[in-house]
Amino acid sequence: MNFDIQRTSETNDQTGELEPNPIVLPDDSTVTFVLEDNEEGEPIEVDFDISPDSQYAAVAVLVKGGPNTNLFDYQPSGGIAADEDLHAQVQDNGNLAGISHVTICFGPASGS
Repeated sequence: MNFDIQRTSETNDQTGELEPNPIVLPDDSTVTFVLEDNEEGEPIEVDFDISPDSQYAAVAVLVKGGPNTNLFDYQPSGGIAADEDLHAQVQDNGNLAGISHVTICFGPASGS
């Protein structure tokens, strides 16, 4: 099962800050993504967190920015529930490319 994510968020009435909307998985668990921006407002890093009650784990995440895509492969470890600071390739100038696409691939969580 694969999902492409888009930046979706709502403003918290209490704090005025944007909060990400989670994606609901088929077992009614959720995965939340947080995109971190550079000074120009471009997303350059992404974090994800799958709720602990999920029957799913991330087995791979693809992060595209510019002409290339970075693959974060978690299959050797059987999948994971969270990771942070995932990014597209480093550009020639040493900066991270702005993220245009994030795809997460799910498999069964260990023990499911």
